[in-house]
Amino acid sequence: MFKAPPLTGAYTVLQNFGDNPEKYKKYNLLGHEGIDLQAPAGRQVTAVQSGAVLRVRPQNARFGQAVILKHEWGESLYGHITGVNVAVGEKVQAGQPIAAVGLSPGGPVHLHFGIRVRPYIYADGWSGFSDPAPYLARLTKPRARSLDHTSLVGCTVTSTCLRNGNRVITVLDPNPDEMAELRLACPAATIIGRIFAPDADVESRIRANPESAAEWAHNLTMARMTPHVNFWQIANEVLQTVQTLPLLARFEIRRMQLASSAMYFCAIFAFSVGNPDMPTNDRMAAWRLAYPAMEMAEKGGHAVAVHQYGKPDIWTPDQDWYGYRLEHQVLKLLPFKKLQFIVSEYGIDGTINGGARQGWQQFATPEAYVNSLVFSAKYLERFSGRVLGNTVFALGQTSPWQTFDIAGTVAQGLADKLPRGTWANVQTEGTGIAPGRPPKPPAGKETGTPTPPPTVERRLTDWFDDMRMSVKTIEERPDHPTGDVVYLVKDVFTTHNGSWDVNGQLYSAPQWAKDAYLSGAFTKAYERNNLYAAVIGLDGKYIYGQEVLHWTGGIDKLIDLGSTTYAVLKANENPGWSTMVMYSSSSYNPGAGLSGPWCWTPNGLPAEVICGGGLPNGEAVSTFVVWQAVAKAPTTPTPKPTDPVDPTPKPTDPVDPTPTPSPITRRLGTWVDDLRIQIKTLADRPDPAIPGDIVYVIKDIFTTRDGSWELPSNVYGIDQWARDAYLKPWGDPEYFDDAGADHHIFGAMLDESGKLIKNFDFLYWSDGFAKLGDPNYSGYVMGSNGNRYPKTKDKSGWVNIPLESGSNYVPERGESGPWCWTPRGVPAEVICGGGMPAKNHVSFFVVWQAVRRSSLTPTPTATATSTVTPTPTEAPVLQPLPEGSFHLFMPSLQNTEPGAAVQALESDFDEERPVADASSPIEAMRTAAWGQIGIEYTPASTLARYARMLGLGAPITDLFDVAGFIAQGFHGGIVYAASDDQERPAHIPW
Repeated sequence: MFKAPPLTGAYTVLQNFGDNPEKYKKYNLLGHEGIDLQAPAGRQVTAVQSGAVLRVRPQNARFGQAVILKHEWGESLYGHITGVNVAVGEKVQAGQPIAAVGLSPGGPVHLHFGIRVRPYIYADGWSGFSDPAPYLARLTKPRARSLDHTSLVGCTVTSTCLRNGNRVITVLDPNPDEMAELRLACPAATIIGRIFAPDADVESRIRANPESAAEWAHNLTMARMTPHVNFWQIANEVLQTVQTLPLLARFEIRRMQLASSAMYFCAIFAFSVGNPDMPTNDRMAAWRLAYPAMEMAEKGGHAVAVHQYGKPDIWTPDQDWYGYRLEHQVLKLLPFKKLQFIVSEYGIDGTINGGARQGWQQFATPEAYVNSLVFSAKYLERFSGRVLGNTVFALGQTSPWQTFDIAGTVAQGLADKLPRGTWANVQTEGTGIAPGRPPKPPAGKETGTPTPPPTVERRLTDWFDDMRMSVKTIEERPDHPTGDVVYLVKDVFTTHNGSWDVNGQLYSAPQWAKDAYLSGAFTKAYERNNLYAAVIGLDGKYIYGQEVLHWTGGIDKLIDLGSTTYAVLKANENPGWSTMVMYSSSSYNPGAGLSGPWCWTPNGLPAEVICGGGLPNGEAVSTFVVWQAVAKAPTTPTPKPTDPVDPTPKPTDPVDPTPTPSPITRRLGTWVDDLRIQIKTLADRPDPAIPGDIVYVIKDIFTTRDGSWELPSNVYGIDQWARDAYLKPWGDPEYFDDAGADHHIFGAMLDESGKLIKNFDFLYWSDGFAKLGDPNYSGYVMGSNGNRYPKTKDKSGWVNIPLESGSNYVPERGESGPWCWTPRGVPAEVICGGGMPAKNHVSFFVVWQAVRRSSLTPTPTATATSTVTPTPTEAPVLQPLPEGSFHLFMPSLQNTEPGAAVQALESDFDEERPVADASSPIEAMRTAAWGQIGIEYTPASTLARYARMLGLGAPITDLFDVAGFIAQGFHGGIVYAASDDQERPAHIPW
């Protein structure tokens, strides 16, 4: 990290990172995104670390004249400067003068200094910047090792591994005397005192009453209180799901309140590896449930504890999710940039792959493990401004944890090899670890000098950051193309209003671009709102006729072929440029942290990708991108010794069966429950079962209000995930021309690959779900253009019908809309309840996904004469349970010793089973399955049908009465209804 300060001589801090949030709202920031250092005009500004000049800004609205340097760990920004003496692309060394402090309009003369630590994102509320203060402090304040030995079962304070200086130490059930000795041995260490209580006890107390549980935890802490412990922890890997995170957050909030009054600090959460969940459609959806506690922790000086492991080594491609999940996935997305974290468990855990507990001893020698950890520690230093330290798990004295124990060679190796001190004493460069891809193994097994990756001298317009564009490397591409020749982004520039005048105004062309690319043959160079692409070969000439892919939705769409349609354009024979027109729907607001919708790259080549193209604030901007072919340097592999031939043939390893595909993940918009929309399953349909191996299940449901796809400030508006997934800009081959209809009901179908199915008939009707089973019913809506039924459109892939005033209903009165719709002639789920809620102009959007029947719960093969006629039921209405205690005993065989329960099931195995009724195989299957687990199945049970509709899983209790309610436990919650009104069920989490 930093090897030199950004200013020579003394300075005063005028404004810290995060200060004055109200002032910076107008810039769409949560606060000041850097640190302002007051110094006299003309004072030298120096590079904090070696790197290269990424930008030289002649004038920026926020920072005046500015320079941005690129380093292995990220970027550093120097604003309000003058006398810049470096150029774009120039290499610089740490401490090298690059400019001088200039004038700062409207305030004292100062340098604005900011850093971005990779990986980062612009749309985090801070424009990707992190607090530089901890990194500046490290220039003069020594620190211990970045990766430490964790002692969870007492401390041997005479151990050399402790005396050599630990940054963080976790101690299980510390006592005051032992902590006083430990503090003498490690005066600068951050000590976490983990109070031990059985996880089940902690969890049950929090479930019962989070605030009371916090009082209990506070009393345990006070009984062990010692000033030598920096942070106190008690919850450990409990209550990490979306259902339980709010309870855990309440517990930690109350615990921090009590801690503040008693003047101690907390380590909260202690999330296990891979938790909380980070779904692809909304990465921080689960984490946001913990935000209230995290906000309090940031303000109060508490810390968040997490666990991180590799599986079964630190260098697998899963590192983003396991070994470096906090650094690669979480830190860049959290809005709390000054919140401190502690990785209180770190290392190798083969258990992530399944099976028995397997520590590092099953996968590496002590020397290899030490080398891996030391190599990893260099990389982790870049995050030390946010992460107080990382502790290697060492609970090895009790079964089954022996293989995790690092006492001896590994602990001593960490003590000997890990550097400590100021940044000048710690080598943090050259790890080769980049966000999104695994690093090379530690040196020692390789021979020769590694081949450097191919590079080009890249030139980027001054407006590149302002437009929030990005260059995605070949390693970041999800399709991982390969080749001996790669194509790197060489130049990116823009024109404004079609002009090539070099005037320095916003989005205008730079002189170097005009000199290099404007020619008489380039007759289309003056378009006002186009995306341009050109590819230059190894010979330095344009590759004429080269295809270029354009698409929306982000780089991940490169392997999600069915979710988008590429615009494939060819470069002209002369002068070698391709061009694609953008329309008003490509407008975006970069000041709000948004990027343009378009990505583009040469087709069929291992090439970098440019993303974020569009029309910033609706301006007529054209963006030009040039790719350069670069040959990879040849490598000579080191021959491996021939393994001796084993004369004894080895048995062939068994081949794992092909895994059964998982059902789709269903996404429901925020207002679906309020609008009383119902999903009718295949089993619910009253019409004869439709055969076929492919079935269509409902994947997504969302709404818009008044035709708007802007994020809502009131009810019934669209969700961000739906906007991202389905709104296509003008010019996209599947532009959604009807998307702004304000009181329609829409449908779309995706095939197994996720591609829209076009020109497919839909059934729409408003006389009740049961009409689907009436062969004489003729009230289905007629299609347009002479079609018998409405069809999905040939371009957008969506079908819709408008709603009139007769579709009005009032959800607050328990009513549902009159409309049902479903794909025609295929086995598909049905959506019911569409309409105009309280006469509001709401449109309903429903997407069906094709899946194999085998990916769903197995059912007997249906015949054309098989029918299932369920009892109609209203949509659920949430009703509160009366106050009181409703603790339920849930019988389970999981994690139990073989005993009476198992024997009872085995003895029941040979009893007579229900015989499937040929006219109703699905109900017969359910009856038999429920009988297998000893629970009576009542076909007309409203509670069971409700649980099935919401996917709550199998039952785990029989029906029971409690306080005027009838209830039944399912895996996903407790379903209940009033005893005198059983047709209106609801459910609560366990």
